[in-house]
This record gives sequence, structure tokens and C-alpha cells, in this order.
Amino acid sequence: MENAILSCVLLSALNYALYANHVPVIRSLTVRNDSEETLRDLTLRVTAEPAFAAPAVLHIDSVAPHASFDARDFALIPSPEFLFTLTERTEAVVHLALSGADG
Repeated sequence: MENAILSCVLLSALNYALYANHVPVIRSLTVRNDSEETLRDLTLRVTAEPAFAAPAVLHIDSVAPHASFDARDFALIPSPEFLFTLTERTEAVVHLALSGADG
């Protein structure tokens, strides 16, 4: 999606205590449409490496031209088992992939 801009703010660190206190991993997530046409039937996939959270999928019906969609209720749910077994600092990468109805 060359006309869509993803903006995501994540926690800089995650541990079992943050999970237990329901601190969201994704602080904000926005899809901005910079095109002249409405973007329709979008699918946003979020994955993590290592898999500290299960993959998450968000379906977006449409984003109007030069408008934004704020995913306010979207959550990446950490695995308590993964976090509980950590004994040292581990770096992770979160991947965001946005696709339309045509792939």
C-alpha cells in the first residue's frame, strides 16, 4: 500500500509486571491515506519476533482520501508464559503489514 502511511508507538520495554498491570504494548496505531481515493477493505497484520505475543489482525472497512484511521481498541496481547520465563533482556521486533482487497 504505497499511499498508506502507518504510524505506531510501542512500549520501549515489556515485562511480566507491565503485562499483569494491563499496560498496552501498542500505545497508538494510525493508518493515514495520502491518496486521492478511498482505501477499502484493508487488513493490518501485526506480528512479533520472538513471538512474545500472538499475531493480531485488524480489518478496516475504509479510509477516506487524506484522512486517518486511529486503531484505538486494537491490542497486541502478550503471552504471559513467554514473559514469565524470561531471565534476561531480550530484544524484539514488531512487524506491521497492511494489505488491501487486491492483496
